[in-house]
Amino acid sequence: MTVSMAGAFVRCARIVVTVRYQVPLVHIPLLGGFGDGLTVAARHSELVDPYRNGLPGEAGCAAP
Repeated sequence: MTVSMAGAFVRCARIVVTVRYQVPLVHIPLLGGFGDGLTVAARHSELVDPYRNGLPGEAGCAAP
């Protein structure tokens, strides 16, 4: 499994996290997986809360 994060972890910044995992094409219990498999991926994007505790700086985001 690989996890990658893009963006700065600061107030009001957008963070994008992508997770990838290699899944075998065929999985037989007790014997394991066979085949080259597929890569399954998920991506999530979120704004860092302007009032989040533990981050430097002041709260508040610029209006769009």
